[in-house]
Amino acid sequence: MKKSILLIMIFLLCVSISFSMGPTGCEEEAIALDKRMIEDAKKKVDDIKADENASSPENNYPTIAVMHSPADYYISSRCEISVECNDPDGDDLECVLNADRGNFTDLEFPDPDLPNEPIEPTPTYRYTVDYAGTYVFTWTAPDTPGMCAITVEVNDGKGGKAYKTLNIQVTPLFPDDWIDITRGILGPQRRRLSASELASRIELNQEANEAGIEYFRGLALDRILFSSCPEGDTCSAYTIRPNGDDMQPLCVDFEVSEACWNSDYSRMICVSTCGGEDDRDIYECNVSTCERQSIIERTEGCDFSPHPHPYGSLLLSTGFLNDTFEIFLTGSPIKQLTDDPNWDDYPHFSPNGETIIFSSNRGGYSKLYTMNLDGNNVVKITNGDEYSDWNGSYSPDGTQIVFISDRSGNIDIWVMPVNNPSDAINLTNNPSADIAPDWSPDGSMIVFASDRDENNKDMLDIFVMDADGENQVNITPDLKDSYQGEPNW
Repeated sequence: MKKSILLIMIFLLCVSISFSMGPTGCEEEAIALDKRMIEDAKKKVDDIKADENASSPENNYPTIAVMHSPADYYISSRCEISVECNDPDGDDLECVLNADRGNFTDLEFPDPDLPNEPIEPTPTYRYTVDYAGTYVFTWTAPDTPGMCAITVEVNDGKGGKAYKTLNIQVTPLFPDDWIDITRGILGPQRRRLSASELASRIELNQEANEAGIEYFRGLALDRILFSSCPEGDTCSAYTIRPNGDDMQPLCVDFEVSEACWNSDYSRMICVSTCGGEDDRDIYECNVSTCERQSIIERTEGCDFSPHPHPYGSLLLSTGFLNDTFEIFLTGSPIKQLTDDPNWDDYPHFSPNGETIIFSSNRGGYSKLYTMNLDGNNVVKITNGDEYSDWNGSYSPDGTQIVFISDRSGNIDIWVMPVNNPSDAINLTNNPSADIAPDWSPDGSMIVFASDRDENNKDMLDIFVMDADGENQVNITPDLKDSYQGEPNW
C-alpha cells in the first residue's frame, strides 16, 4: 500500500515539472489532460489512505449481506429487500438504501416485538442499525419496465464502508408483442379457448413466440383478475393464480372497483369510481403501460358490470339511468338494450356471442332472462316464487349456466343445464353469502367471492372450486380487513 502511494506521488512530481516548462503550440490540450490525470491520481491517494484507515488494526470493515425475493418483478409489483449488517468491532452502523427507480415503502425490524414502520414512498432511505439481525424493506417497482439498481451502503463512521448493488430487471406483465401473439394463437375471431383447444393451437402455430405463449398460458388463462378494497382505502386490481400463488397488483395509480379481461386478454376493462361511489365510469387499460382510455363516461349516474363480446370489441354493461338499472351495448354508438322501470343488470354474452343472459326483477323477484343482441326476444328462463336468481353466466361450452340464488334460504352459487333450467344444483350450500361466480376458460373450475372466512369477518375473499362444487378453497386468506370482489377468469 505504501509503495502504491509512493509511485503515485512520483508521477505527480514528474507532471508538475513538465508544467513549469510552459506550453508550446498544441501542448495546451495535453496539459489539460495531464491536469485531469493529476486530479484522478490525487483521488486514488485519498481512497488508498481511507482504505488503510478502514483496514487498520484499530478498525475493521463492516459486513453486509443483501437478498431479495421473489425472483421475477413486474411493473408496480412489490418485493422484499433483506439487509443484514454487522461490524466486527461492534461499532454503530449507518445504512443507506438508494433505488434509481421505484420506492421503498415499508420497514420490518429484526426484533419481532417491534411493529413494522411505514415509510413515506422514497427512493432513498437512511437508518441506524440498532438491532442485530435482518432488516426487511418493501420496495415497489416502477410502473415502467427496465433495469433497476438498488444500492446498499453501510458505514461505521470511522472510514469503514461496505457496498452491495442489486440489479433487478422489471418486466411488463405482458410482452410487447402480446396482441400479435394472442391473435396468432386465437385466430381472427380471438375467442376464448379451452385448455385442450389452446394446446392444439400452440402445437400447430410454430411461429408463436415461446415466451409469449408462457405469458399467455401462465398469466392470462391461469390467472384470476379481481379487485381488492382495504377498509378505509381505495380499491385496486390484482391478479392471482388459482392456487393462491403469485398475487400481483395491476396499475396501482388509479382506483379499480371491478375489472375483467377484454376478448383477447390484451387489455383490462375496469370500473373506476374516480368521481365517487355514485360516479362510476368504465375504462380500457393497457396493463403493460397502465395507460387507460374511457369507454363509457357519464356526467351523471354510474356504469358497472362490464362483459366483453367473445369475438370482438362489443361490451355489455349495466348503467344507472332514471333511477333504475338498464343494460347497454357499447359499440359505435352506445345502444340501450332494456327500458324497464324495474332493475335489469348483470349482463353476459353467450359463448357464441349471439345471446345475452341478464337478471331482472321486472316480474317481482329477480330472475334470469335471455335476449338477442338488439334487445328483442326477451325470454324468462328461471321461475318460482319467494326467491331470487341473478348474475348468471354461460359455461365456455355453452351447456350450463352458473348463477346466484337464495332459493335455499342462503345466498349460494348454483348451476343448471341450459336445456333444463329446472334441474338446478346448489354448489356451495353455505350459510354465508357466496356471490360473483365466473367460469375458468376450460370450464373445469369456478371462481367466486364469499364472506365465510372468520378471519376476515364481514369482508369478502376469493374462492375457487371444481365445476361440481368440490374442493372449495380460499385463495386470498392473507388479505385481512379487505373486501375482495368481482373475480374474473
